[in-house]
Order: sequence, then C-alpha cells, then structure tokens
Amino acid sequence: HGAPVDLKTVLKCVHGLAVYVRGSPQHREIFAKVVELYQPEIFDKGITCLILDVEPR
Repeated sequence: HGAPVDLKTVLKCVHGLAVYVRGSPQHREIFAKVVELYQPEIFDKGITCLILDVEPR
C-alpha cells in the first residue's frame, strides 16, 4: 500500500505536460527523443507525442 494519490492532481500534471509538449515543434522533438530513449517499445509503435483526449463540456 503506497502513499495516497490525488487523481485530480495527477491528471492536472499530465494535462500540463501534454500542453507543454504540444506547445512547440522543439518540445515535441525533445519529447520524442526521451520516449525513444526510455521507452523504445512505445517509440517503435509510432507514439512520439502526448494526445489530449478530453471530453467536451
């Protein structure tokens, strides 16, 4: 049993990261390199950027 986690805080952080990465081509390129380095199996599937999948309000 780990420390309590606030899901809203986690989602807010992930959303902020996605917005940052998608904010410029340079950020996308750096993120893609990090994915390739640390998670090559994901990179091999062509996943190189974060996608915001948000339900409309």
